[in-house]
Amino acid sequence: MLWLSQATVRITSVESKVIVINPFLRKHPETPSVYKDLKALGKIDLILVTHGHFDRVADVPALAKLSDAKVVGNDPPPYQMTAYGMIAKGQGISVNKSGTIQPLSGTFFSSAINKGNIQ
Repeated sequence: MLWLSQATVRITSVESKVIVINPFLRKHPETPSVYKDLKALGKIDLILVTHGHFDRVADVPALAKLSDAKVVGNDPPPYQMTAYGMIAKGQGISVNKSGTIQPLSGTFFSSAINKGNIQ
């Protein structure tokens, strides 16, 4: 795993699949200078987005166009990016509770907290 900035990491699986999570690189002050150029990331198979805040999605459109990787995340970011033409139709995959997205399988879940149950 390679930390790139804030919540951005690049992971290479044992099958050599490359996953980038929350790409915010070009304008983040802590990004290593070499990775300000998104081409330096090399091959990318999958882009994961945890939520739609700017500091998680800023470079998704450029990286998706450059890599042709699928963009996977909890609704609504992949849906919105497709609807606004930020990523290609069919490139975004919205998930909610669980599912399998090649090259990954796992459970996606909401980070929402029912504040009435906090003690």
